Amino acid sequence: MPTAQFSNHEPEIIAPISAGEAATPGTDFRSISRGIFIGGTGDIRLRMKNGEELLFRNAQAGVVYPFQAQQVVASGTTASDIVALY
Repeated sequence: MPTAQFSNHEPEIIAPISAGEAATPGTDFRSISRGIFIGGTGDIRLRMKNGEELLFRNAQAGVVYPFQAQQVVASGTTASDIVALY
């Protein structure tokens, strides 16, 4: 397996995304996300990095949003196929 050139450094927020996981609403991510991919258009309620909950209406399919979040909140989320990116 190839080794990343900067594997000994923490990724900065502007660094390319290198991992992800399917986001199950109501379940905490393994770490704070660096982005959220929306597969199916709809509303998404997120628990942000600071713990605040925000509702984003009409999030569009096929878009990566630069949200630093802890969780997709089940209540109020209608978007589908959501992926947390790291």
